Amino acid sequence: MLDIGCGTGKLIYNLAAKGNDGYFEGVDYSNTMVLKALRRNKKNIKIGKVKIRKGDFDGLSYKDKVFTKVSSVNTIYFWPKPELTVQKIFNILKTGGLFVVAFEDIKQLRQRNLNKDIFSLYTAEDVKDLLADSGFLTNIRLESKSKGKQTFHCIVAKK
Repeated sequence: MLDIGCGTGKLIYNLAAKGNDGYFEGVDYSNTMVLKALRRNKKNIKIGKVKIRKGDFDGLSYKDKVFTKVSSVNTIYFWPKPELTVQKIFNILKTGGLFVVAFEDIKQLRQRNLNKDIFSLYTAEDVKDLLADSGFLTNIRLESKSKGKQTFHCIVAKK
């Protein structure tokens, strides 16, 4: 499993701690987040179950068809070329693999003073279309959850 924009490595830690077999990898652009993820996952890194990489996902090298799952939470806004990023995700997933992308609703993001030079906004339909255009043709499923004034979307797509 690969977590793009793994932040502090909490998702990877939780999955590895649940006794899930397999290999978990996280990548993040921020030095601070990578250091936190390395600390949090120290034990599983030591035994080779977890790997944390520093860098921009688009600039890192991966073999095709190596992951069964890829996740990305609250990072799609920062992808300079989302079509290329999603195509790369499609390529590194094994056949039948899942991509899970989660992000905030566009309406609430528009209310914030965000730097539009680095922050792109998407509707749930935009993201579904992006995935379909990149080859995710089966089982593109959208779930949205609201809590108070915040709405989060989670899209699961199967290769």
